[in-house]
Amino acid sequence: MPGWDGAPAPAQIGKRVFEALFARKLPDCAANRVNNVMHWVYGISWAAAFGIVAGSTPRFRARLGPVFGTVVFLADYVALPPAGLYQPIWAYDAKTLG
Repeated sequence: MPGWDGAPAPAQIGKRVFEALFARKLPDCAANRVNNVMHWVYGISWAAAFGIVAGSTPRFRARLGPVFGTVVFLADYVALPPAGLYQPIWAYDAKTLG
């Protein structure tokens, strides 16, 4: 990934967060690293949330997985369109969403 122009959404969000917190610009060469860090942070955060939900539910834990996965999937389409990084979910065809 050569720079920020073609960087995926996780890298773009990471760049925005870093620059807002530290008031410093990230160089183009950081795009790939920021993308990887954001993927790990995002995944670990959702896994921790799932662990809390599953651990506090006495039954039906196996059923929580698909429901929680759907929530994670839809969360992207709630947060990223206002940031200008995704189109609204209704703008995508079924094949793309699948």
